[in-house]
Amino acid sequence: MKLLFIIAIVGFSSYSFRGNLSSKVTIEEQQPNNRLQIPKQFTKDLQQGKSLQKYFAENWTFYYEQYFRGMGQTSGFIKNLSVEKINKTIALIVHCDGEGWFEKKPAKKYNYKFVLNKQISDWDRYEVEATDESNKFYIHGGGASEYIYIYFNKDNKIEKLSFYDIDPG
Repeated sequence: MKLLFIIAIVGFSSYSFRGNLSSKVTIEEQQPNNRLQIPKQFTKDLQQGKSLQKYFAENWTFYYEQYFRGMGQTSGFIKNLSVEKINKTIALIVHCDGEGWFEKKPAKKYNYKFVLNKQISDWDRYEVEATDESNKFYIHGGGASEYIYIYFNKDNKIEKLSFYDIDPG
């Protein structure tokens, strides 16, 4: 009986000791229920049209994908964006495969101008969901067809934002 009591105390103090070494522990490990705190605040600020610069890492990546039945898939990305760029027009080269359901068209590349606030202006919801990846979050937007993935770095700054506009066809 004494041995069991000593093991219980050692086990408890060992757990408490590990809990106090929090300098290298992530927020997620410390407080698993707060994993969504930053993504939820980002989404709230996004919905309210506030500046989003504070959430972004320097040299972040933007990925864009659109699929419409008539045109096919259009996608493109741009790297090394400054934090200020999230609140401005993002110019990138996209590629359309021309593989729509109707008349097939030749694939083409063209310049595309993306403005986040304009893209989400008619969204009917803003819901955040965690994914299986600890640094990746899903923001449900315009119906089932428009959504955003945000990816955080180790400093809890967004290092990649992916915008999808997928025809639910």
